[in-house]
Amino acid sequence: MTHYIKQFCLLLAATWCLCLTSCSKKTGDTPEPTPPQDQSITYVCGYDYDSNGLGTIAVYWKNNQREYLGREGTNVNGIALSGDVVYIAGATKDIITGKSIATYWKNGNAIELTDGTVDASATAIFVAGNDVYVAGNVFNGANATGKYWKNGKVIAQTKASVRANFNAIYVAGNDVYVAGWESDPAGQLGRVAVYWKNGVKVELTKGLTQDASANSICVDGNDVYVAGIERLGREYTLRYVKAKYWKNGVAMTLSTEDNYSDVASSVYVSGGSFFTAGTVNSSGTAVAKYWRNGIPTMLNGNAVASSANSIFVSGNDVYVAGTTSNSNIGGRSFATYWKNGKEVRLSNNASAATGIVVKP
Repeated sequence: MTHYIKQFCLLLAATWCLCLTSCSKKTGDTPEPTPPQDQSITYVCGYDYDSNGLGTIAVYWKNNQREYLGREGTNVNGIALSGDVVYIAGATKDIITGKSIATYWKNGNAIELTDGTVDASATAIFVAGNDVYVAGNVFNGANATGKYWKNGKVIAQTKASVRANFNAIYVAGNDVYVAGWESDPAGQLGRVAVYWKNGVKVELTKGLTQDASANSICVDGNDVYVAGIERLGREYTLRYVKAKYWKNGVAMTLSTEDNYSDVASSVYVSGGSFFTAGTVNSSGTAVAKYWRNGIPTMLNGNAVASSANSIFVSGNDVYVAGTTSNSNIGGRSFATYWKNGKEVRLSNNASAATGIVVKP
């Protein structure tokens, strides 16, 4: 009996040591798994106030770190990314004539598209493979002409006799889409919201009764999405403006209030859903908002003035670039972006964010 008790005790001791060793490895030698770090890079273009006395100038932020693009008088309106190369569209100022020059930047290096004899600006940019497409406008007195460039060469422009603006550009395969507006063919004040596919015009509204503009365009397969505005009258007023989007030419209204001054600024398609960003009037305050398949998400409370100018979607993350305001600092607007509704302020100066793109 004593022999069996001794064997049992030895077995029990060995089991206890094994248990201690196993627990020691679990808690001491093997680290707890750490959640994966976000490796994405966020690029935001806009303008910021230069503390050296140059006023507001064009900038972009890479993961919230600011880079200056030019001198006073520059502005930027759109951004695109190809690999690690950042493209930004906007305008510089001719130091002799004082005219604005349609310009885009490639990794911070300015490439001028016009000669500075008349005012011009680049409003949007799209990169497809090795080709860089830029949309913009040239102004000659009261007249405005829409143009787009491919690799610095003018490819198409609107008629000089008809006022028009190009606000956005998108390339799908061999097709080039440009969105904007054209003056009412009857010569009235109202503008017609339009997009062009390979130079063929598609009218989204009728200018005889209403004034409208197409501000952004995105293509998904056979579907063409356009975001913009439509006023209840022909006069250029901020009152009674409806935020709208069009899918294959069929209009849907995003505004919900009767007395509104709303804008749909940007549209993006991802994962079978379409996203629209804009600014709406909420109880007398302009506030940033985005819609997913027409369902709204407010980005700031009603008491904080804000705006949404650009939207980008990466995987499950929704990014919106725009501005927020602080009533305690004279109502000043600050460059801001939101990731999944969480606000990230980019500057404490008077500033704005006009475009956003993310590298996963």
